[in-house]
Amino acid sequence: MSRPSFIDPTQRYKFEYQLNNGGTSITARVTQSGVSDNFKMLVPIYVDYGKGLVRLGSARLIGNKSVDLKDVKLGAPAKRAATCAFDDVLALRIQNEAGKAF
Repeated sequence: MSRPSFIDPTQRYKFEYQLNNGGTSITARVTQSGVSDNFKMLVPIYVDYGKGLVRLGSARLIGNKSVDLKDVKLGAPAKRAATCAFDDVLALRIQNEAGKAF
């Protein structure tokens, strides 16, 4: 099966995060790479409060850049976080890493 022509074979997303204050806030960085300078994408971010992932919001990325989220308050203590958790963005690779400090 061939890859659809609209998928860039180098398009990647990386999500690094740290849950703070017992999971009641999050600091994170979402990085988009392998795209053209004017490529725009809303990248979904999810958190898990213990009953499965729910959508927290989206990071707006343009080109090969990163967006930092600084100490975003959460409604309850979260167990984990992820981006593109439901294959809702087409990419060659999606990487989620917990425990990163910014």
